[in-house]
Amino acid sequence: MKNSQFLKRLFKTLALSMVMVLAGFAHAADPSMAEVYKAAESGNFSQAEAMMKQVLSEHPNSAKAHFVHAEILAKEGRLAAAKDELQIAEKLAPGLPFAKQEAVRGLEARLNATAPVAQPSANSYQNTQSSSTASGYMPWVLGFAALAFILFIVRMMTRPREIYSPMPGYGGNPGGFVIEGEHKNIYISGDTALTMDMKLIPMRTKLDLAIFPIGNNFTMDVEDSILASDFVECDKILGVHYDTFGYIEINHEDAIRKFFDKGKDLMLLDIGDYIQL
Repeated sequence: MKNSQFLKRLFKTLALSMVMVLAGFAHAADPSMAEVYKAAESGNFSQAEAMMKQVLSEHPNSAKAHFVHAEILAKEGRLAAAKDELQIAEKLAPGLPFAKQEAVRGLEARLNATAPVAQPSANSYQNTQSSSTASGYMPWVLGFAALAFILFIVRMMTRPREIYSPMPGYGGNPGGFVIEGEHKNIYISGDTALTMDMKLIPMRTKLDLAIFPIGNNFTMDVEDSILASDFVECDKILGVHYDTFGYIEINHEDAIRKFFDKGKDLMLLDIGDYIQL
């Protein structure tokens, strides 16, 4: 009887998951900033412009989106429109803290230049429109591919992290650390999955920075880390445990955008870089 009830619940869950997948792919996800940059760098300005309009329609108050739009418009030579977009970005996020300073200075220099910038040819617009129409079928193809696997994918969440020790004997319990300083507090979760215990941390400590794994496969992924940041009530996140090998490679622009859309700041440092709180 218990097995029968369990199977009924399982099939209901799977059916709901299928509906959600179909609904999600029926409305294509917002293009990532990496996709926008790629289109612009290859000269497909109309495609980049169309993607930015989609992003801005969903996130009109995103300073980063307006900044990227300004960059695209500047590449097209539409300097007046680019200046307007840059002003909006600076108004929404004074100082543009999400952008590298050299990128900001480069954009400002381009906008203040007096030399004309060549406009893209009509042929490039036509080619982009045709390629963009063909790519519109991709979300549906990916959606049905996801449905083909959904009955076989179960995410293991029963144990946050397994201890492995090459030597015989007890390896210790998995755990993270809260480091409390005189002026700043930091939480290091360690290589772990999402746990409800994280909700206990803000009951005693107000965090200034949380360090979470974001590489998926063995630890949390980007979505879990966003939820974990809600649990610990910290909006400044340093991502770790990613890109060191194939199973945990991530899309940097996409990860940063997902955190940004939730009002959070995700920092991904290069080897040797550092931050100051």
